[in-house]
Amino acid sequence: MADSDDAVEGKLPLLRNPVVRTIRSREGTFDITQANAEPNLDGFGYRDEVYLPGEEIPEFERHIEATSIEVFYDLFFAANLCVFAEVQDVTNAQQVATFVCYFCLLWFTWLALGLFDVRFVTDSVFERVVRAVHFGAMVGFAVVAPNFNLAEQDPRTFRTMSLILTTSRAALGFQYGTILWHVRKFKSSRIGLAIMCSLNFIAAFIYLGAAFAFKEKGTEALWVLWFVVTVVEVAVSVWGSYQWEVLSFYGTHLTNRVSLLTFILMGEGIVTVCSAVSKIVLNANQWTTPTIGNVAAGVANIYLIYMIYMDWRRAKRFPRAKQLIWSFLHLPFHLALKLFILASSQFVIFWKIFETAYWVDNEFTVAMGAALDPTSDFNITTEWFVGTIEEVVNKTFAIYVPKYFGTYAAVQNATAELRKMPDAIWNVPDFSLATPEEQELLGVLQSTLETLLLSVQNSLFSTFNINGYGGVSDDVELFETAEEQALELNSQKFRTVVIAAYVGAGFTLILVNILFIISRSRKWTTFNYVRKGINFLIGIGLCLVSLITLDDLKAAEYTITPWPLPTIVFTLFLVLVINHLPHPPPIFFSGRAKPQEGEGAAKTGSGSPSFVSPVGDGTHETKSGYQNVSVRDQEA
Repeated sequence: MADSDDAVEGKLPLLRNPVVRTIRSREGTFDITQANAEPNLDGFGYRDEVYLPGEEIPEFERHIEATSIEVFYDLFFAANLCVFAEVQDVTNAQQVATFVCYFCLLWFTWLALGLFDVRFVTDSVFERVVRAVHFGAMVGFAVVAPNFNLAEQDPRTFRTMSLILTTSRAALGFQYGTILWHVRKFKSSRIGLAIMCSLNFIAAFIYLGAAFAFKEKGTEALWVLWFVVTVVEVAVSVWGSYQWEVLSFYGTHLTNRVSLLTFILMGEGIVTVCSAVSKIVLNANQWTTPTIGNVAAGVANIYLIYMIYMDWRRAKRFPRAKQLIWSFLHLPFHLALKLFILASSQFVIFWKIFETAYWVDNEFTVAMGAALDPTSDFNITTEWFVGTIEEVVNKTFAIYVPKYFGTYAAVQNATAELRKMPDAIWNVPDFSLATPEEQELLGVLQSTLETLLLSVQNSLFSTFNINGYGGVSDDVELFETAEEQALELNSQKFRTVVIAAYVGAGFTLILVNILFIISRSRKWTTFNYVRKGINFLIGIGLCLVSLITLDDLKAAEYTITPWPLPTIVFTLFLVLVINHLPHPPPIFFSGRAKPQEGEGAAKTGSGSPSFVSPVGDGTHETKSGYQNVSVRDQEA
């Protein structure tokens, strides 16, 4: 890429031919047509494609891992997710559905270019210009993120999204067109590339048509067309990789590319958690032990998932089917991982809200107890009591400034109501013997403090963009005040976060387990089956924990504590330990798996170097100075 010899010397070509040589299928013959950088060794022992007799097939430059320009493009992907997490409140079912839609569109747009890059990436003036167009498309995703909502469906936002998809696919169509031009002399390769070129231009035209179709009303389900076209794009790409050698993913760095995106997502997750920390800890006094524990748990969860993923990522090269299945399974894995990370960061914020609300409630209770204590020698007055309450509220608002002016008005109304209390109410020796007037005053006092506490709690939620006020309606049959309704809406948001965190963590573990099963190439033993079964059960168990939200009282006893995130940490750590346990003695399970005969590199009967050329369907012909041996690769 950018570090090639031509680029270093300032001789960047207008168009660069990615073909490094021609493979002629006559046995043992390789016609090198173009020298380019370093030789590609995939054709000398790693490719297992079937070549027709006498057919010339272009061999493209291959990379062991992602190039610098691919990594740079991946950073745009992560940046978009950061923006979405910052501007959208993913704390209810509709917003979760919106995030899933946004994430899938972003992921498939990344995949469309990624599938091209792993096969044909080059560095030229044309490629850099087109890459700038793709970067612009990624910036477009960030532009629409604040207003992208499936429930409201702002027509301008959805038209913009369609135009972004149009631009991305049109640019990709031109890229496939240049590859078609480079291989125009290879008859067997032209059809496949022509189909991919046409596919992207057709998809671009469909997206363009959808952009003009979005209207104020009557197009609520039109966004489904995006996913229909996207699925067709992926299906044709996979089908084409099996039909034409020029489109094959075998021997490419596709698995490395999706793994790299996984690591970038985890790094972006650390940024998301740290962003939540910067919101809640505004001075040194805000660092309490539970807060430190939740922040540490949010980061530890991501690190544990990283270790589990790395430990279970065994093979770097796969047969065709396994390679594609393993790669495409990263879509649900990445989605579950991102939902879990978002929920973890929200957990950190929710806990700080609960902790602050607990402190305010406790201060109110202490002031109330002192004011109504008949044994106290202190001369309690209404002014002292109101001043104490205002001091608590002002301390809270000094750190977490209310988002709405109405909050200040609500607090002033509440304190004005408290000032109406006569000083005689504080001198009642026994409220069980109080007069009806005194009982009524006590009821007003308690209800006013409850309303004031509700106002403070809802203000804390809105300060952190968890805004229940936005859903308050005029229905007062169930809720006596708007504050009560807003608090209930905020509670529903928290239940959504609980569900997203545990279901996201559970599915992340389940999908990583499936990825390991696909990547494992050695023989399975009974102990391996038991261990993987335990992993599945733990993942399912994490998902089932979310059912606690069906019972509000039981849920409150557990979720409104500092323990939900640390519980996931302990669970993931248990999984890590289980999967590093040594194989038990044969008295419990069968012995260790032994490497199968033929596993690994083919061996000749001597120490002389060997030359391996593909002769079709997984059979490698091994030639040395002493013997010719034909060995079939075995999949353990």
